[in-house]
Amino acid sequence: MAKFDVHRLGEGILVGDCQADLLSDLATRFVVPLVLTSESWGNVRRLDPVMSFSGADHALLPKEAMSFDRRELGVPIGSLTEQDLAIGNALDMMISGFRRPQTPRSTKSSCQVATSPG
Repeated sequence: MAKFDVHRLGEGILVGDCQADLLSDLATRFVVPLVLTSESWGNVRRLDPVMSFSGADHALLPKEAMSFDRRELGVPIGSLTEQDLAIGNALDMMISGFRRPQTPRSTKSSCQVATSPG
């Protein structure tokens, strides 16, 4: 299983795997449903990005995200790897209320570690 793989659940529901590959040893995967845009899905542009999959437009619904047992996901039927920025923006909007800038990715990162006095 890999980040951005698409799986079809038993009920025919499509989900995109949005969990970091670094966490592949966990028993569950963080998945987000994909629904056809022809269905009623309450589009919030930044939150519910539309992407083409298997010849049809689907909306990614982060507000419906869930943890799912990796054994029940089965074999991937496709990938959304090319949509990584749109998916990341939608997840950022859901969690933090903002989106990433549409600029090329930086190869440098910066973080500060808080230390306790004493």
